[in-house]
Amino acid sequence: MPTDFTYLPIDISQNALDELKTSIQKELPKVDVQVQEGMYFDVLQQFEKYTNRKKVILVLGSNIGNLMHSEAIDFLRKISKSMNKNDLLFMGFDQKKDPQKILNAYNDPNGITEAFNKNLLLQMNKELQANFDLSKFKHWETYDPETGTAQSFLVSLVPQKIELKKLNLHVKFKQWESLHTEISQKYDDEVVEWLAGEANLQIEHVFTDAEKNYKNYTFRKKA
Repeated sequence: MPTDFTYLPIDISQNALDELKTSIQKELPKVDVQVQEGMYFDVLQQFEKYTNRKKVILVLGSNIGNLMHSEAIDFLRKISKSMNKNDLLFMGFDQKKDPQKILNAYNDPNGITEAFNKNLLLQMNKELQANFDLSKFKHWETYDPETGTAQSFLVSLVPQKIELKKLNLHVKFKQWESLHTEISQKYDDEVVEWLAGEANLQIEHVFTDAEKNYKNYTFRKKA
């Protein structure tokens, strides 16, 4: 049965949007896809006055987990400003869990997280003509079970000097000096409720997996 529904994906890359639209039209040809190229909040701001029908804003994955709490509140406030009374926000939050389980995930035996973080060095080698030797950096993960903050570092195994030719810059690393590459915040209901309240939002529904490792929340703007 046809549904009166319009999907408006937002991305800064027009190529990514075009590929997405083509993919969706092949799989779900009846869905009306109207791509929105631009910065996320710039596009959302344009929809603030869009009141003739209900909006549901989806932030899939756990993007908010890459932000410290103060930044997460600012992020949610900007989304809240673009919402009207009947609109909904659907967002995923990775949950606090056994600390060892989290450390094992980031120190995975296949080295996926290590490769993800060391890719930063590869990209600097490529884009900035740097000379990082990946074998001279060790991937290191920490997790604070009280704050729910997981952090990734690349630790210099030896004293070394890095040249970034495009920036005409030289950077020295002492042995055991580190690069902080990533934050991945974990949450519980109390923290999510607090973040939402600071952004004038309230939790409406919560969806989770059987082990409650991950939760999706729907939020509505406070009256």
